[in-house]
Amino acid sequence: MTGIPERLDQVETDLADVETQLAAGELDEATAARLRSTYQAERDGILATDEIAENSGPRGRVIAGVAILVLGLVGAGIAVARSAEDRNPGDLITGGLPAVDLSTITNEEMEEIVAQFPEVTTMRLALADRYFNDSQFSDALGHYLTVLDQEPSNPRALANIGWMTYLSDQPEIAERYVEQSLASDAGYSQAYFFLGAIRLYGLGDASGAVPPLERLLEFDDLPQEIRDQAAELLDEARAGA
Repeated sequence: MTGIPERLDQVETDLADVETQLAAGELDEATAARLRSTYQAERDGILATDEIAENSGPRGRVIAGVAILVLGLVGAGIAVARSAEDRNPGDLITGGLPAVDLSTITNEEMEEIVAQFPEVTTMRLALADRYFNDSQFSDALGHYLTVLDQEPSNPRALANIGWMTYLSDQPEIAERYVEQSLASDAGYSQAYFFLGAIRLYGLGDASGAVPPLERLLEFDDLPQEIRDQAAELLDEARAGA
């Protein structure tokens, strides 16, 4: 049976094909709109199944072993090239909204704000990050996909979808998402960890895991605890290469 991440990947491909064919004059706007509606409805149906979950079984132990590093990177919000839109929890968000201190509002309140201002990517991304950090992956995924509708090259949405896809046991698709994240922003350090772990544990590609992990350790602002754990992961990759 085809997995949810693979089905979502196909829907995203189909949606991109619609835009390509429209731009090339192969579709008229009415046909393109009908196809968009069909594919978006298919995507909504996939998300409604609520089956995105963390891995279980033999690889669960490996994932648990690197969980601290993942959470540390997420919590630190590490990135060399932060954009003005890349804010941390507790920062004030405006972007057309009244000033909002994210540390003072609940997920439910954020959902209401996102529903009222669907075009404000910063708020939606902050909400998706909350869900992601709490391993509420089904809730996070829908918002990240909407972010990509608005900003197709958003590095955080791409990287985090990649990680969730990996945890859903689709490492090949996961690798593509994370590679797209780094193509969009080579300074997004968290994606280097994701790519290294996906290649090492998901694809059994120890040699391929070495370069992104080496690049991760080049970031000067890595907290020491995270640097130590990243170095251990790199040692494991080198030993298996």
